[in-house]
Amino acid sequence: MALRCEVVNPSASKARWQLIKINKNNELLKSCMIQFAYSGLFLDVPGSSTRSGEKIIQYHLNARCNQRWRVVKLGENKYIIISVRSQKCLMVHKEKLKAGTEIVQMDLQKDSPAQLWSLQHQGGSLYIIKSHLR
Repeated sequence: MALRCEVVNPSASKARWQLIKINKNNELLKSCMIQFAYSGLFLDVPGSSTRSGEKIIQYHLNARCNQRWRVVKLGENKYIIISVRSQKCLMVHKEKLKAGTEIVQMDLQKDSPAQLWSLQHQGGSLYIIKSHLR
């Protein structure tokens, strides 16, 4: 199932993601799996692809590198989310933020709002992840 932009009520459980930390004690290896609280599925790069433009999907847990992500803080509530497997960043496809737009992986594009995300803490390990693209 392709991951797509969606307009939701932020208070709805459908908008929440769980960040499950891995390698908590090793700064160089810190990563997490990102689970959609509503479906229980995980962010996944299909087939462990390293191709730019590859669509990100939700998939059942396999705990491989294609489901591991580094969330890197760049500034005040500005983050990039990087695939551990491909080293590419999550990005709103074609920089068009509207319902149904796919999320893809791309090489880091300096200062691209399509690759910037904010995390709104919802308690425990739950977050709302929002694009900075307007």
